[in-house]
Amino acid sequence: MDSETVLITITQERSTFPVFLGDGAVLVEIPSFLEWQGTGQGEAVFSLKERIQGRILQGSLVFCKDMRRYTLPIVLRKKYEDTSKEGTALFPEDGYTIPLRLESLLENETLLLGTGDFRLGGAFSIVNPVNVAGVSSEATFLESDGAVVRIGGKGRKVFSGITFRSRSLSKGNVVVVQSGEVLFRDCRFTGGLPEKVGWMGNGLVITGSSRVTLERCSLFRNKSCGMIVNKGARVLFTQSRIFSNGREGIAVGRDGSVVCRGSHVYENSWGVSAGGGSAVELTGNFIEDNRLGGLLFSALAEGTVRGNRVWNNQVGVYCHPQTQIVFDENDLQNNACDFLRQE
Repeated sequence: MDSETVLITITQERSTFPVFLGDGAVLVEIPSFLEWQGTGQGEAVFSLKERIQGRILQGSLVFCKDMRRYTLPIVLRKKYEDTSKEGTALFPEDGYTIPLRLESLLENETLLLGTGDFRLGGAFSIVNPVNVAGVSSEATFLESDGAVVRIGGKGRKVFSGITFRSRSLSKGNVVVVQSGEVLFRDCRFTGGLPEKVGWMGNGLVITGSSRVTLERCSLFRNKSCGMIVNKGARVLFTQSRIFSNGREGIAVGRDGSVVCRGSHVYENSWGVSAGGGSAVELTGNFIEDNRLGGLLFSALAEGTVRGNRVWNNQVGVYCHPQTQIVFDENDLQNNACDFLRQE
């Protein structure tokens, strides 16, 4: 085939560039040692030499620097599936590079993860504001042995269309949020495995000064809890599911706060537990088929429980006499005991 060429501009601020060829856009990665002087940019010509299986393009980058001409072989990865999204694209074979790629993103840039299993070398930390988008939670898997991601620092982080999964016998919480503002949309959290004694094995742990929103997410098949919220963290959980976890679906600890609306909590040990000093707002949820009970409120827990369906649990609601929970228009049916208040 005849080679195709395209002129691209290289700047020090970016490491990848879209290259538009006849059948769509691909991304060429510029090696970090290309540092342009003077204006901080330069021009290069990418020449397409070969297409491999329609997914990988092989060619060369020809550029001039310091009055010399260089030719550099380049291999381009397959195109990102969703051309409506803009950002730096990675594919499963690039999984080990994700931590470095996140560190190099500019503010408000997006890291696009293609279809497949992204195997990480171990848990990594995210502290800078980033956007990370997968194709969908059923197609893009970000996974590691034990813990997958720890999130902290300031600024807003956004994750969408990703399954976070722990795949081995290594203990750990799948995702931990320690600070900052985080949005999870259309994500899944699964595979948490506990140690013999300890608090690990949860799908999502949110603590500290974190402010977290989960929309249309699923937390399931974690050996401990689906989600733990404590130590000043605030969580909004909407239109989501928590099911088939070894312990509580949602466990709210001291100084934690959870607003749960329009969600389905089922087949856990307890559906939702609120410990002393916690605050909850539960509105319009389905809480059913949990092995020990639907709702558990310990002493000094406070909040409102309104318009929920609590069905088919061993105990519908367990309430300590010193709780400050307001109940309004809830539907309790087919529980072995609908309402149990400790005397």
